Amino acid sequence: MKTKKKTATRIINVLLTVILIAVLALTAFVMIGRMTDKPIFIFGKTAVWVVTPSMEPEIPERSFILIEKVEASEVKVDDVIMFRSSDPDLKGGFNTHRVIEVKENEFITKGDHNMVEDIYPALKSNVVGRYVRVLPVLSALMRFFSTPFGMVALAILLLGLFAAMFVPDLVRKNREKTAKENEIYEQEKQKLIDEEIERLKKENGSKEDK
Repeated sequence: MKTKKKTATRIINVLLTVILIAVLALTAFVMIGRMTDKPIFIFGKTAVWVVTPSMEPEIPERSFILIEKVEASEVKVDDVIMFRSSDPDLKGGFNTHRVIEVKENEFITKGDHNMVEDIYPALKSNVVGRYVRVLPVLSALMRFFSTPFGMVALAILLLGLFAAMFVPDLVRKNREKTAKENEIYEQEKQKLIDEEIERLKKENGSKEDK
């Protein structure tokens, strides 16, 4: 019974660790991407955090989406592309909208939720990638951990994982240390007992000789 319980605990710890690492890794990718002003692609894919509702219902507000690296020549009408926007309000930031028209050097784009097309076309030279799909599990986790309660839960989870990874080793080492100290104590005690026995034997031998 104890073995099954330990196995279940280990599996839960591993799953929580994997989920946490995935969320932290994606968050790090997003943050590094923002700091360097360039998305990080791994094997031609990257994850992007969308904060606006302009592409709803296809892309819900505050969602992680998967973007694949793509050449502008591969883009066609109805593709949802990620591009560096020329809109002054975005200050050179990225936008993710649907292509509604292909021109020689640019794409005319529009957010599904918006009433009109984008004022500033997406230059082909500014295309970064193409939308693949929403990542619902990671999106839900990110939304949860972004809340005050989620931040507290994340802190508790981190402490729990820390405890799960390091406390057992500390307990084991402490037990080994205690066992070693007890062993040394018993050896010293036995040594003193043996010495006392030898002393008493010698005293009794001396008395018998007399």
